[in-house]
Amino acid sequence: MAFITKETVKDIRQALKKEFPEIKFSIRKEHHSSVSVAIMKSPYFDNGIHKQLNHYWIKESTDNETQADVVTRIDEIIRKTGDYFDESDSMTDYFHCAFYYDIQVGKWDKDHEQVG
Repeated sequence: MAFITKETVKDIRQALKKEFPEIKFSIRKEHHSSVSVAIMKSPYFDNGIHKQLNHYWIKESTDNETQADVVTRIDEIIRKTGDYFDESDSMTDYFHCAFYYDIQVGKWDKDHEQVG
């Protein structure tokens, strides 16, 4: 069963802030089983964007190589810091992972702001 603690979310937040001091993140724990990471201010994305990124298809979800590299590194930090694993098998209707997570640029109620 997917589960994430407040401490793990805190560790992810600290690791992302350390790696990307130029980015303002919104990192929230949701429903005891997932973490939501939103890039709110950065030099990598344009103003006024709200975009849900697919962490399985990062290059296809981003507009250029620089954005893909940043999101790939964010994905790696989330997985490494949170001791992420995924042993799910949809063919047998078996879902077992450490936690769920999503990465987005901006939020539904607040768009991304480009800085720098």
